[in-house]
Amino acid sequence: MGRKSLVEMLLTEEDRASFDKLVAAGRLSVDGLADWLVERGYEISRSSAHRYASKYSAVAARMRQSRAVVEAMAAELGDSEMQGRQGRMLVEMTRSLIFDFLAKISEAGEDAEGGIAIDTKDIQQLGKGLAELARAQRLDQDFETKVHDIVRAKLLAEQKAALDSMEVAGGVTAQTLSIIRKTLGIDDGQA
Repeated sequence: MGRKSLVEMLLTEEDRASFDKLVAAGRLSVDGLADWLVERGYEISRSSAHRYASKYSAVAARMRQSRAVVEAMAAELGDSEMQGRQGRMLVEMTRSLIFDFLAKISEAGEDAEGGIAIDTKDIQQLGKGLAELARAQRLDQDFETKVHDIVRAKLLAEQKAALDSMEVAGGVTAQTLSIIRKTLGIDDGQA
């Protein structure tokens, strides 16, 4: 990990937040940013201000990219997968993975002579892979629900058959059988 910039080390929290807003707004030139620092009593060079502003802008751009990937993934997944705890966890996991990935690339630096550059296709593939994972989880959930429903229907049918045989054999009043059927949810011939 690279060392902290002078802007990160010397500025107070409040001044750094204000400086970050100025950088994000993009209204000031590097000279304007350096002048702003000098006006507040900081002895930070123009080149340090430029390096910080460049790094800040690169991270902000990467965050916008990660947000776009997450939004695209959410659109591809559809509402049903995005609802519920798993969908929200998936989005947060994706956002975290992409942000970590982008931060590492930012720390490694980018240059034309061997530096690491973001390949948006890799990020898209990550999003698609996570989307497929979400679909697979949804299919597992659907399968479990279907198995549960089949087992429940089978048990209710067996219970209904047992009650029907009790009714035919006698010994249990119709009122008692009706109460048992209502309790089991198999009243009026439901299975």
